[in-house]
Amino acid sequence: MELDKRQWYVRWFFWSLMVWDEFKETDSSWRYENGTNLCHFIRVMLVWCPLVLLLNAAVYGSGIAALTALPIYLYGGVGYAWVVGIIAFVVALILAIKFALRRLREWERRQPAMHKSEKKNETPKVAPAPTGPGFFEVLWKYIVGLKKKVCPTITFNRQTQEAV
Repeated sequence: MELDKRQWYVRWFFWSLMVWDEFKETDSSWRYENGTNLCHFIRVMLVWCPLVLLLNAAVYGSGIAALTALPIYLYGGVGYAWVVGIIAFVVALILAIKFALRRLREWERRQPAMHKSEKKNETPKVAPAPTGPGFFEVLWKYIVGLKKKVCPTITFNRQTQEAV
C-alpha cells in the first residue's frame, strides 16, 4: 500500500515517531522515510505516542503541583499569591512589550510596500490535494491484517508539496 506523505495521518505518524524517538532518546525516523509495516504505523500513532504524552502530562503535572503546593504549605496562601501575582505581572509586561515591538516592525516593513502597485488578476497557487486511501481505510486494512495475522508493508511516495 502506498501512502502520500501529505496526508494528515502520515504527518501524524512522523510526528508521533518523533515524540517516541525523543522519549527513547534515539533517532530512528530516517529508517521509516521509505516505508514500514502497517502494524508499526498504527501502533506508533495510537499506542506509543499517547502513552508518552500521558506519562509526560503526569510527570509535569505532579512537578507543577509540587512546586505550587510546597511554597503554600511553607509560606501560606497570601504570600504565595502576592509572589505569583508579581511574577505574572512582570511576565505579562515583557510579553506585551515584545508584542508591541513585533507589530511596530511589521508596520514599518509594510510602509514601503503600501506605495507599490499591486499585481492584479493573479491567481493564488494551490497545492494539489493529497492522494491515497483515507485514515479509516488504512485502519480497516490494519484490522483485517490483524485478523489474518499479516501486517502489510506500506511505502510513502516521494511527492513533495508545492509552494502555496
